[in-house]
Amino acid sequence: MYPWRGGISFGRCIVYCLGTQRGFSPLSGEYPDVGAPSAILLRRELCFIYFMWITGFWGFGFWMPTVLKSVSGWSNASIGWLIVIPMAVALIGFIVTGNSSARTGEKRWHVAIPMFIGTVGMGLGPFVANPLLSFILVCVSAVGVYVGMGVWWTYPTSFLSGAAAAGAVGLINSVGNLGGWVGPYLVGFVKDRTGSFTGAYLYLAFSLLVAGLLILTLRKKLPVDHPASVQQSELN
Repeated sequence: MYPWRGGISFGRCIVYCLGTQRGFSPLSGEYPDVGAPSAILLRRELCFIYFMWITGFWGFGFWMPTVLKSVSGWSNASIGWLIVIPMAVALIGFIVTGNSSARTGEKRWHVAIPMFIGTVGMGLGPFVANPLLSFILVCVSAVGVYVGMGVWWTYPTSFLSGAAAAGAVGLINSVGNLGGWVGPYLVGFVKDRTGSFTGAYLYLAFSLLVAGLLILTLRKKLPVDHPASVQQSELN
């Protein structure tokens, strides 16, 4: 019924698979573990950040073609082909952001800035009637929801190792992916009640904004590339 859905899924696979080949593998478990209380608090914070992020991620991804069609009036086939462009833009951003983070050792801003960009795209999208401008904002929003993902998954394993890291990644992913239900459901619910996507997309923009701001509250300095040189004082 919606031929563009396959295109979106295929595009996501391209972004993820090609992007992860650019050096986004988790860091080794050679770093000292943080204390148990700090680890628990860190996991809770990361769970909430990821939940807010994935709410915007799937709310945008699932409804993006429908919203674009309602604004542009383009055919399903046209939208299915055009959706490749935002994914290509996101892929380029994914690779550039990951390389920059690996080179500089900075992670927080490399995840937060794309989210702020996505906030702008989603926040302005409902108020734009021009099809071309709407499509540009879709590309901007795609940058926000996809680009920081590679850098993000190096974060938990930067502070936790061994079983703690495995448990944290599983917990973060499980809790966060609840947003994969909340986002699309919320957009559909608001659309049915109000007849407009405006309120729903403003919430999705808000969820990305909150996630980005919370990421900036995480630890600033992370050990990168040289495990042996990491000082214990940096982890306390």
